[in-house]
Amino acid sequence: MIVCELACFYEFIVALILSLVIGSIYDIVRCIPAQKRILTDCIYVIVCLGVMTFTWIFLLFGSLRWYVVLTVIFGVILYFLTISRYVFVFVSFITKKICKIFSFFLKFLLTPIKFLCKISLCMDKRGRMPKCKRGRAHDKDKIKI
Repeated sequence: MIVCELACFYEFIVALILSLVIGSIYDIVRCIPAQKRILTDCIYVIVCLGVMTFTWIFLLFGSLRWYVVLTVIFGVILYFLTISRYVFVFVSFITKKICKIFSFFLKFLLTPIKFLCKISLCMDKRGRMPKCKRGRAHDKDKIKI
């Protein structure tokens, strides 16, 4: 009898952790801009179904019981009512910081390429730079990059 109760408690804890994982994945997906929301919602559903299937087959040994399903539903509702907003703010903050760092490095790496493009667009057919007047080329139709 004690073994059965411990197994049920184990399944209950696994189902609660599963609901936290599902809620966290949803908060991460919510940080993506709305233009790509349909695609991310489809990916979210596929990932959640995969995570739930993996959990029920490998961690719960294929036993799908009603209290496990109710625990997942209750855990997701509890997650969204309590800590979802804090996780969303944290994930948004981290995402913005990563984007700033990535854009800085991208700008740093693309600066030499932009410079070379500007030089190559200002050259004439022989590969020489035209004479400049007051720091500007004589071309009236310069291309800006």
